[in-house]
Amino acid sequence: MRWGARWQKQNADAIEEMRTKYGTRILRTLPEVLVAFLKTWDKMAAEESAKDPFFKKVLDSQRAYAVNYYFPEPPAKGKKQGAKRVDRLGSGV
Repeated sequence: MRWGARWQKQNADAIEEMRTKYGTRILRTLPEVLVAFLKTWDKMAAEESAKDPFFKKVLDSQRAYAVNYYFPEPPAKGKKQGAKRVDRLGSGV
């Protein structure tokens, strides 16, 4: 908890310094740019996974955590959470 709170405070302070001291503007990535980036990453990751079983194992583990953590799908009626994962980009990962 302490580390997380400290990190959040340092991050907020750094952002404020970037804005006030250096005039940095922080902009949100356009959704279509983010989706294009993620689709490109999916293709690159698939190619690397085909070549390297360890890469695939780590990637699969990270995806299971990240998708469930950052983009949880509501459970379908009558099904438990996580029973089926649908990739938001439609790539069937």
